[in-house]
Amino acid sequence: MTTVTADTTASFFARFPELSDEAIESAAQRLSAEFEAFDGRPISAPVPVESIAEHFLCYEIEISDEGLFADPDYLGGIVFSENLIQVNALVEANEGRYNFTIAHELGHHVLHREIYLAASSENASNILCRDTFEKPLIEVQADRFAAALLMPVDKMAV
Repeated sequence: MTTVTADTTASFFARFPELSDEAIESAAQRLSAEFEAFDGRPISAPVPVESIAEHFLCYEIEISDEGLFADPDYLGGIVFSENLIQVNALVEANEGRYNFTIAHELGHHVLHREIYLAASSENASNILCRDTFEKPLIEVQADRFAAALLMPVDKMAV
């Protein structure tokens, strides 16, 4: 793991644009629609995030309590170059948290993958940011994406 200064971390995260809630919700709706077309049937609750990740986007899901995931603060991660989503073993027993974690990582795939891969060609791939005071924008966006994917506005409206 590379040691990164605050300036390097800030410039890395500055590459990711601010996205409106509407843009994030639209991206989640697109993923849902694309999966429905792929699967041949409408999505119903609970949203099959494992199937979206594994069968549609071809990610492997790995449950781990080693390395970073020995720390309970690390709930999940995505390794684009390996098509791998990692989930902390502590999360697996809680279905809601597990689904949200996978949906969050899918948010990174949809919203951030291309920018991240472009940045990683400039040796930014080793950057790990863990700020206990403020979530980086990309984490907030991935949370918002997860919420929109798991609770679509059109299906939640009364």
